[in-house]
Amino acid sequence: MRRNQTRSKTSFAPLILVVATSIAIVILMGMGSPSTIPGSALAPAVVEASRTEDVLESIVRPARTQPHETSTSSLDLNQAFLWEVLQAHPKKEVYDVLWPRIASGDISIKWIYGTHADGHFRPAPVEDADGHMVNLMGSISIPLDLVDRARRGDSVRIAYLHIVLLHEAVHYEQIASGRFSPDVILKEAATPEECVAGWQLEREAYERECRFAMSVGQDWILRSYCTTLEPEAFDRNLFEVLQPRRTDNCPTFWMAELRK
Repeated sequence: MRRNQTRSKTSFAPLILVVATSIAIVILMGMGSPSTIPGSALAPAVVEASRTEDVLESIVRPARTQPHETSTSSLDLNQAFLWEVLQAHPKKEVYDVLWPRIASGDISIKWIYGTHADGHFRPAPVEDADGHMVNLMGSISIPLDLVDRARRGDSVRIAYLHIVLLHEAVHYEQIASGRFSPDVILKEAATPEECVAGWQLEREAYERECRFAMSVGQDWILRSYCTTLEPEAFDRNLFEVLQPRRTDNCPTFWMAELRK
């Protein structure tokens, strides 16, 4: 009985050797071909390299699936969380105006890496042959760290994320309505009039975010300029916040505007 078993195993040995050799050859051939490397294997290196830039240039689009059906990667989780915040935002300017434009792809989202705390709306107007704006597309840059911390339950970051989204929604509405030219955001101010237009654009956005923050008891987050909505005091506070960020002469013209 033992002799028969030994003979049977021995008779299959060449076949096993041939199969093993074939598998090894296939594996070695696959390792030598760059086209066999899955894209996901390269993704970590690509994402890490992107962190050297302030803004990740790859555009984040709304997921076609429901949030619970998306990938479990942190970027996908943060994206899904941001979509939920946009849709559930207390202000109509965000959930009823801005979100549909993001969902349609007309407004894209870009992640800002690092400790940067503010958002940024960059308009991309679509014009007809006569130069009239017929559609407003663009992008909104959002701090990834802010969204990530908010998703993990940081109540202060959740409140501030609501404020940032409202601020950028106001900028979208200002340009889309035609009340302000896209150039106020896109181009560096070169005249006193352009400087004043930039002040008015920002002042409106900051005032509306302060009113919202006060209405929900979160104005303490913006205590550097949201201590009061009395016009003159609010202007002084906001000027003190915005003036250090400028390297041009616009604050001089802002001050002249405030003294009128």
